[in-house]
Parts: sequence; structure tokens; C-alpha cells
Amino acid sequence: ENSSGNNYPKVQFFELNTQLEEYRCYSLHESSGLAFDRDVFLDNVIVGHSNQSGWYFYDRSVVRGPIPFWTISLTENLLLVPGEHGTFEITDRKIPAADDASDCQRYAVLLNGSQRKFAKFTDNHGVLVFDEATDSWMQYRATADSDVAFDNARVRGVAETFGRRGHRMGAVESPFTIFADGNNYVAKLYSKGLHSFYRLSFDDQQRTICFKRAAQVKLPSAFDRTFYPLCTPSEVVFISSDYLTVVSHSPPSLRHLSSWSAQQRLAKKNTIGAWSGGVSEEQLKQMCGFRGNRLV
Repeated sequence: ENSSGNNYPKVQFFELNTQLEEYRCYSLHESSGLAFDRDVFLDNVIVGHSNQSGWYFYDRSVVRGPIPFWTISLTENLLLVPGEHGTFEITDRKIPAADDASDCQRYAVLLNGSQRKFAKFTDNHGVLVFDEATDSWMQYRATADSDVAFDNARVRGVAETFGRRGHRMGAVESPFTIFADGNNYVAKLYSKGLHSFYRLSFDDQQRTICFKRAAQVKLPSAFDRTFYPLCTPSEVVFISSDYLTVVSHSPPSLRHLSSWSAQQRLAKKNTIGAWSGGVSEEQLKQMCGFRGNRLV
């Protein structure tokens, strides 16, 4: 119960610093208690960070209707309960519904958190991008030299819910998937047992999107049952409870190739092609007698 006599859930936000191996804990400020209790569904939200605007989070489950989006403000206060470093408040920055997305069963893709820039891929194969400057959705088209057409990529929603807060889905089944992390955008299209990866680029002046083929691989059937994706300038990583699957979508560096060649001699490969064991980079340096400070 807070100072106003209202009961709100105890919500804490942890800011982790993996380099310093420390964390800071912030409790939800009572001024944001009602909004958080009423509007935020923790099972559906994704938290992100931008160097320009700080922390934010949004509801990933909405496929039609406004996209709930909040920014997070941290306030330091060392006079609170021991172990807590301050409080946090949330500000509603909701993305308005797209008028042209009446037929959309795919999740919106966040392209830039600081600009609240989202993309929607509609069922009629259109692409909509939200423009914060005009507070509206803009129609984009694929360039003539794009290497992929997702016209025949079926899509099916799972665990659908409808209500005044929009059309939500617990999961989306489709052979066409978009991965985004920072300024890295990669699409995956599954067809005939192969996973094809494409690098994406957006031209906001011409309002176009371009798909360029980057890789085509055959992966174990269990790799994507439940996973967390990471997208880097050179690789897509699928992290699951059992496996770590890495797909390169750019030419690997000499350092990468030499390290992988060594790992293949030191690690073990099981019956489904998954590697285990191996050595760390520091151990590899010691094995090679490396004594310098520069990276190999």
C-alpha cells in the first residue's frame, strides 16, 4: 500500500552492468503504479535501451491496433530500502494504429527504439513504417532488385485475443521472420527444408526496403522451437535451452576462420551436428604461446 492508500504491485527494474559485474535496483514509483497495474502485461513486453533516449519497453503481442510503448525514467535515491538505488517511472508513448494494417497477423518489428520506429509486414505483402515526425504510418515498397518475395509466405496466429486494447497473438507461425537489433536487420525465409537469410535495408527518403541474399543453410529441426534471437552485423544467433545456433550472414573475418578451425580440432560433434567442449579465446592464446596484448 502506498502513501495514497492504493495497493499496487511491487515492481522492480534491474539495470545490469556485465563488464563491472554489478547491478542497480529501482522500484516502481507510486505515481506510475496505477498505469502499470492497468496497462502493462509483463508477459508480453520487451525491454530495450537506446544511447539517445535511455530505457523503454513495448508490448510485442499486438498485431492490430495501437502498440503500447513506454519510456522509463530512473531517479537515484540512496535513502530508500537497503539494496535499492532509486525509483523508476513510466511515460506512455503509444504508437497509433495503422489504418492500412487491417489485414495484419505478423508482429510489428522495432527498427529504432529512440525514434519509436516500427515496421509492419501485412498479409497483402505490404510494408508499413511508423514515422515519429508525422506520427503516422508510411507505405514502403520493395526495390526492383530485392532478392526475395514473401508473397506466398503463409501466416497463422496462435492464442489470439481480441479487445478494446487491440488484436493480440501469443505466437505467430510463418516461414517468413524478421530479426532486428540496433541497425542490424535480417529476414529468414524457410522453404523446402532450407533456411534462407537476407540482409534488410530501409531507405526513408525513397520509402523503399531492399532484401539481399546473405546465406542459405540447413539447420536441425529442433533449433527454433523456443529461442531468443540476437542479430549482429555479421551473424544471427539463436539461443535456446539446449543449443546455441550461429549463422553467418556476412563473410567471416580471418580471426573468425582461424579460431573456428582450431575449435573443430578441439571440440566434439554429436549425432545431430551440434558441437560441445572446445576452449576459450584466452586458452587458445596460451596454447599458441601468444604473449602480446593485441587481439589475435
